[in-house]
Amino acid sequence: MKLAINGATTMTADLETDIRAAAAAGFELVELRSNKLYDHLEKKTIDDLKALLAETGVGVLSINTLEHITWRSDEDYAAIKEECEKLSSISAAIGCPSRPPLKSLFSAATSFRRLSVQIIRSWHSF
Repeated sequence: MKLAINGATTMTADLETDIRAAAAAGFELVELRSNKLYDHLEKKTIDDLKALLAETGVGVLSINTLEHITWRSDEDYAAIKEECEKLSSISAAIGCPSRPPLKSLFSAATSFRRLSVQIIRSWHSF
């Protein structure tokens, strides 16, 4: 079993600090927070991130998180799909294994969304 630490644990620390602290504490894996990842990639490249991971010996278990995926307008839903594609591309580039197939993810999310709307509409009929 491998242990991972989630970037939310360190709250306001930046991504590089998270990765270096995880390595120093003996964690083999990290779960990256998307907000910290985006901040990091404003100043550095994906190759820089890969080098940091290689230097520290820390792997990436997953990237968190797509917020409020269910309750979105059609326009917002298109934006969240675009964000998911972006995060999936980054995941692939850094060797992160936890990236579900996009079609499966959004098929499930769309089905859940439709079901939720049906349930809410049925509540209003009472």
